[in-house]
Amino acid sequence: LIAHCFVPVSTSSQSSAMARRPIVGGNWKCNPDSFSKLDELIGNMNACDTSGCDVYVCPSPLHTTYLCSKVNEGVKVCPQNCNFKGCGAYTGEMAVEQMKDL
Repeated sequence: LIAHCFVPVSTSSQSSAMARRPIVGGNWKCNPDSFSKLDELIGNMNACDTSGCDVYVCPSPLHTTYLCSKVNEGVKVCPQNCNFKGCGAYTGEMAVEQMKDL
């Protein structure tokens, strides 16, 4: 799992009421190579303290439904990419409309 952390920089013009939460997110590219390895990745995510940041994980669409049922409430799951043209004859692609139905 590759993760990137975007930590906002506070400026004196920002009030404490407008403080932004850090975001940690990553996509899985074409990983893992086996469905049997998902539970280990999910265990690692579930062991993390997500109380201080928003966590997003973006697996391949093949794994999205399985992850949604297994990750803790603090982890948001969404497919890692989609076809911006919508449904149609786009080999190897997945449309947003299809992702909504996962």
